[in-house]
Amino acid sequence: MVKRIKVGIVVKGCELLGVVREVVGNNMEASLLSSSSISLQTISNGYDEGGIDHAESIKSYLDRFWKVGLQTLDNLVEKLSSSDCLVDCIIYDAFMPWGFDVAKKFGLVGAAFFTHIHYHVHRGLIKLPVTETQILVPGLPPPEPQDLPSFIYHTGTYPDFFDMLLDQFSNIDRADWVFCNSFYMLKREKNDVCMNWLNDRPKGSVVPVSFGSLVDLKAEQMEELAWGLKTSDCYFLRVVRASEESKLSKDFAEESSAKGLVVRWCSQLEVLAHEAVGCFVTLCGWNSSLEALSLGVLMVAMPQRTDQSTNAKYITDVWNMGVKAAVDAGNNRELHRRNIGGGERGGDQKKC
Repeated sequence: MVKRIKVGIVVKGCELLGVVREVVGNNMEASLLSSSSISLQTISNGYDEGGIDHAESIKSYLDRFWKVGLQTLDNLVEKLSSSDCLVDCIIYDAFMPWGFDVAKKFGLVGAAFFTHIHYHVHRGLIKLPVTETQILVPGLPPPEPQDLPSFIYHTGTYPDFFDMLLDQFSNIDRADWVFCNSFYMLKREKNDVCMNWLNDRPKGSVVPVSFGSLVDLKAEQMEELAWGLKTSDCYFLRVVRASEESKLSKDFAEESSAKGLVVRWCSQLEVLAHEAVGCFVTLCGWNSSLEALSLGVLMVAMPQRTDQSTNAKYITDVWNMGVKAAVDAGNNRELHRRNIGGGERGGDQKKC
């Protein structure tokens, strides 16, 4: 499963090493090569003197860059492994998807950095050649064919570059991280839907349900959770990844719209900080646990794997900040309900 950073990266206590092509390094000012914030090293693209202008064709250039670039990056990482500048992660873009192979060879983290928008073509959501007068792209008003990237609209103009842009997705499902160049204001509409919905709910009345970006629940678990939310006395905000939507009843969102909101993403920290939130149904991943603990939000723990069971033990029995979801032994498989806001648990914390 791929981890995604939704806005940006803050690097503290890390040394950044930039890798550029030899032909680029030869034309850079010495002051840039000796920058105090980023160290630069070079690799070869096979055309170190004149770059792509010296290649027989674009295809020849890309094929040679793939072969020579991969080998020289491999050599660079091996050299650095015996120096004081050890490499922990390789970030690669559309021109160097083979950077992932080098990363895995040395047991490093491989992170894809996408600066192009051809994902929907790769996934088959946009069929080529483009013939429809109206194209449907998730999250975008219907574009005209000429609104699409030129390599898609004018298919065949630069076939080798087009293939390269699609090749950047060849290992996306195996990448440890996916970086996208964006910022919060571009995504605020989705988050505003959640916050506006919360603003209309009474204090302490909403139960957010979010299981992060890694764990895949079984269809039966999704069904039982949906049933429990629909029959509860609480409002709920349920985050369901696009890859998990098929496990939900097609009518779930509509049938529960009076008391619940189903979204693909929200700013979890902002949601948990909202006064409408009463408690939080969580797998007890460490980051989610810390966010809830720091905001005084009580939790219903549904641990699945890794450290989640241990985190849940601390949450319920050491810090007294929640209860563990228990399954009834009866045939109806109904989740037991406990008041996690009463008694000594929670103190002055949020209750539901």
